Amino acid sequence: DLTGSHRALSRAVAYCGRAGEVTRAAAALTHLAETYSRLGNAEAALRTASRGLGLYRRLGHRAGQANALLNLSDYYRLLAQYAEAESCALEAQEIHEELGSRIEYAFDACYLARVYLERRDAGDVERALAMASAGVERAHATGNATALVMGLMVSALARAGRGDIADAV
Repeated sequence: DLTGSHRALSRAVAYCGRAGEVTRAAAALTHLAETYSRLGNAEAALRTASRGLGLYRRLGHRAGQANALLNLSDYYRLLAQYAEAESCALEAQEIHEELGSRIEYAFDACYLARVYLERRDAGDVERALAMASAGVERAHATGNATALVMGLMVSALARAGRGDIADAV
C-alpha cells in the first residue's frame, strides 16, 4: 500500500530529524522519494530525493550521495530534464568508481543509457548502446544478475532504437 508507505516514511523522516538521526533521515527520504515516484509524482520525488542528497553531502556519506544522485537522475529523466539526469548519473558513476563499487557502476551505466535513449540527441542511441554494453560487462564481471538483466534490457532497447530489431531480441 503506497499511501500507507508514504505516511509511515513521512513520520520516519520527521522522527529521525527530531532525534538527530541524520543518516536514517536521509535513508527515509530516499525511500519516501521512491514512494512519490511510484505514486506518479516525479516532482515530489525530485524534491524529496534532493533533500536526502543534501543530508548525505552534509555527512560526507559518499555511497549515500551516489545512490541519491542515481535516484535523482531517474526522476529528472521522468521529467524530461535530460541534462540534469545525465549530470547526476555521471556524478554517481564518478563516486562509485572512486569507491571501487563495480556492481554499482553497472547500474550507473544503465541509468545513463536510459537517459540517452529518451533524450535522442545526435549520437545518443549509440551512446546508450555503449553504456548498456559497459553495464552488461560490469554485471558479468561481478556476477550481479539484477544488473545483468537491466543491462541486457537497456541494450535491447538501444538496439531497437537503432533499428536493429532482430539484434534486439
